[in-house]
Amino acid sequence: MGVTRVAAAGSGVLPISFRTGGESEYGYYDDAAGAIYVNVDLTDDAARAVAVAHELGHAFGLVHVPLATRASVMNPGNLTIAPSAADAAAVAAVWGACAPD
Repeated sequence: MGVTRVAAAGSGVLPISFRTGGESEYGYYDDAAGAIYVNVDLTDDAARAVAVAHELGHAFGLVHVPLATRASVMNPGNLTIAPSAADAAAVAAVWGACAPD
C-alpha cells in the first residue's frame, strides 16, 4: 500500500490507517482525530486509490455529491470514479486555486 500519511511543507500530518471495516465501509475521515481510515479488506489497488481520494476530499472540506447531480470522486459508496476537474474546482472553491509552477 505504501502511503501511510500525507504531509505538506509547513503543515500538520494527515495519517492514513488501514483497518478492518464492514463490507460496505470503504473508508472514513475522522475530522476530530485528523485521520483517514481505509478498509484493509479493500484489496483492489484502483478501488483503494479512489477510496483514499474520496476521504482526502472530506479532509479538504468536500461533502458527498449525489450521483444524480454528477459523477464525482465524492459520490457516496464510490470505488470507480476518480477525481475530476469538477472535483478539483470544488477544492479550489474552498481553498483557492493552486499557484502555477
